Amino acid sequence: MARMATNQPTRKVVATSLAGALATVLIWVLNDYFNIPIPEGVNAAIVTLISFVIGWYTPPSIHDQVINTTEQKT
Repeated sequence: MARMATNQPTRKVVATSLAGALATVLIWVLNDYFNIPIPEGVNAAIVTLISFVIGWYTPPSIHDQVINTTEQKT
């Protein structure tokens, strides 16, 4: 089984999480300050798409290594 080499979250996970939070705040600003109503279903889709795109284009860190933990039987 493979697992991460460290317990800290990867750069992609952090970037995706922050993108989701920032997209939520952006939608709130558009709704409250600019009176642009965005339906709830579209809200969720916007947050998901922005998070996905940011996560996709965020390069992995040199510290984001996966190690193999399965024991090989010979």
